[in-house]
Amino acid sequence: MKGIKRTSHFLKQYFVFSKSERKGIYVLLVLIAIALFAPMLYKWVFPPEPIDFSITTLVAAKEKQESYLNDSLPQPIEGSSNSLFYFNPNTADSATLISLGFAAKTARNIINYRNKGGEFKKPEDLYRIFNVDSNFISTLLPYVQLDKEEEYQSQFKPNQYATKEKKAFVPVELNTADSLQLVELYGIGPKMASKIIDYRNRLGGFFRVEQLTEIWGIDEFLLEELNGKIYVDVSKVRYLPINSITYDELKLNPYLRFKTASAIINYRKHHGAFKRVEDLKQVILLPDSSYQKLLPYLKLD
Repeated sequence: MKGIKRTSHFLKQYFVFSKSERKGIYVLLVLIAIALFAPMLYKWVFPPEPIDFSITTLVAAKEKQESYLNDSLPQPIEGSSNSLFYFNPNTADSATLISLGFAAKTARNIINYRNKGGEFKKPEDLYRIFNVDSNFISTLLPYVQLDKEEEYQSQFKPNQYATKEKKAFVPVELNTADSLQLVELYGIGPKMASKIIDYRNRLGGFFRVEQLTEIWGIDEFLLEELNGKIYVDVSKVRYLPINSITYDELKLNPYLRFKTASAIINYRKHHGAFKRVEDLKQVILLPDSSYQKLLPYLKLD
């Protein structure tokens, strides 16, 4: 009896539904039926058209594709260079362009370009024509004759362009360089140039180019790229007069913390002026690592 009651309780708990639950189940069944039979109904209403895979159709399609490819590619010039003649790409008609060796489609594209307001201002503008071999254009350039005949007649040669002389590179001196000079260096943008100048001003200048790696964003790899392109002039360094410098000036130094700068000033007040640079090591809050970095900059008044 207990087993029957348990089974009956289980069935009532999981398989007896309320009226609203039964409605939901009916709706779900209808949606499932629609999803199953919709593809078959669509094929019945809109039957697919049969695809013609006959040999004749395939051959015709292949010939159409080959014709399109042949029309789109530039055609080589037939005959010797004696068959070429002077022409103006801004006025030449389709027949003239084809006789020079342009493909029919390319000739149409050139004329369409001109009809839309395009213009060839110099002979080398022909290199901009899409999908045309540059060697073919090179053979035509000596025969291009624009409105300025005296400038572009037969004396023109593609290999006679005046090459722009490269500006001789001058190494940048870090202690005097402005932001315009710094941004010309590899890997140095406007923000990094601003960081370098700010760090240089707070430090008083650079004694070594390796000090650049103390700036966040400059690593040894970038410094290696800059090798030979930068240098420092130590005569431009601004020294730290430890007996007259103020706290406001000293606290800006990147090698010192505010508390350390304050400790140096207080030590000088209580013990008097520093007689030797080495006396600075008597300041308890000044680490030896900071002292070694400051040492090249220190001087007595």
